[in-house]
Amino acid sequence: GHGTRVDAQGTLRSTVCGSVERVNKLVTVRPVKARYTAEVGDVVVGTVREISGKRWKVDLRSWSDGILHLSAVNLPGGVQRRRTWEDELNMRNVFGEGDVLCAEVQSVHGDGTVALHTRNAKYGKLRGGQLVQVPAFLVKRQKQNFLSLVALDEGFSAGSGAGGANLGGVAVVLGYNGTIWVCDASTLDLRSSSKKFLDDTDTDEEEEGGGEAMETDHGDAADNAADAGGGGAETAGGGRTEDGKAHESHGSALYSICTVANIVRALGRLSLAITGESITQGCRLAQSLKVEPHSICEDDFLEKLVEQEALRRLTVG
Repeated sequence: GHGTRVDAQGTLRSTVCGSVERVNKLVTVRPVKARYTAEVGDVVVGTVREISGKRWKVDLRSWSDGILHLSAVNLPGGVQRRRTWEDELNMRNVFGEGDVLCAEVQSVHGDGTVALHTRNAKYGKLRGGQLVQVPAFLVKRQKQNFLSLVALDEGFSAGSGAGGANLGGVAVVLGYNGTIWVCDASTLDLRSSSKKFLDDTDTDEEEEGGGEAMETDHGDAADNAADAGGGGAETAGGGRTEDGKAHESHGSALYSICTVANIVRALGRLSLAITGESITQGCRLAQSLKVEPHSICEDDFLEKLVEQEALRRLTVG
């Protein structure tokens, strides 16, 4: 087959180095440093690159851009009707250039063009987090791409750091194209069957255009708390003010997000599989060693991470 050769002993060898995948009698090798090849049903995270002709062009770090047609997104309020020229003029109110979004691969055409859709409530615009890029082959096929450390490890929290951040409040969206989004878990309701993003600051839960993902902007919440009544009043016992608590909560969330994002970056540098288990184990290691987020990608911690992975494989084996 393509990409193979026969050595002197008559054994069939692959001409590329990578991970081996088997489907019945078909054996394929996925190259280590290959661009992402889309498959129908893949959950991907990308950045809007261009808007033209009733469609968005999304950078998927693949051989070609993903195409998200106007007809493949939900209209504001979930209205079901034909798209009009007014909808085309308001496309930037749904997704603008530079926006990060989560979508599903709807189809792959013969010329390699990838068609996307965001009709499901769990897909849409992503905000309030960090974008991490790793080689696509490190994101293994798994049942759930929307992960939360609460679901993976109930009660796990990081005691180190300035805020004593609760890492159970961090959610991770794994894109099969090697693009990973790390955000506050309050924007992702894993207990709901639809697993859609919620906006905790809006009791009416108004939808933004295109079924886009809702989020909680802790920075705005803190600013609003500070502006209301010229700042929060002190408690009777002389405790912290309300705006001080809001800023402390915001700092704790940022600390947690940075910790998890840097764990993902460290796993990517070491070419280790990106799964919920590997991320959780990395966070536990950082907690036990009291490593700050800015030191996670340094050589000392990377060596400890490799040793932990080697020990795990010996135990499993």
